Amino acid sequence: MSACPVVETERLILRPFVEGDVDTYAEMLQTPEVRASLHLPDDVGREQAWNGIASWLGQWELRGTGQWAVVERSTGEFAGRAGMHWPERADWPGIEIGWAFHPRTWGKGYKNGVRLELCAFRRVFRRQTREVRSRATAPGRLAAGGDVQVIGD
Repeated sequence: MSACPVVETERLILRPFVEGDVDTYAEMLQTPEVRASLHLPDDVGREQAWNGIASWLGQWELRGTGQWAVVERSTGEFAGRAGMHWPERADWPGIEIGWAFHPRTWGKGYKNGVRLELCAFRRVFRRQTREVRSRATAPGRLAAGGDVQVIGD
């Protein structure tokens, strides 16, 4: 059982990552567009994908926040990831809200649907903790400062 809830929108399912997602997530990370957006090295691969997934699943258990695997509802295909990132680092300013989608899904408007769900989840979580702060660190993330807005497509 996972502390990560399943969230369904009209076109997407946000669900906990499973081991079967590792290869498709690694494939997404290896695309030039995603590597550039997330500032990943050229040799990013399966090990980094597995470590990221394991970290987010642990974050859900320990902190009640994390990243979801985002799946296209109509096809069941892995589309990307979205959610909150809150690592245990002294220099980390707070909870980062963001996403990364496979380039094959770009232009389908998935970010808007995910954005609404993240904003709703963030409002609930904000009520539960006083030290929630989002920040924009790359294109395709949500910006901080009161109202949340979309950056990028």
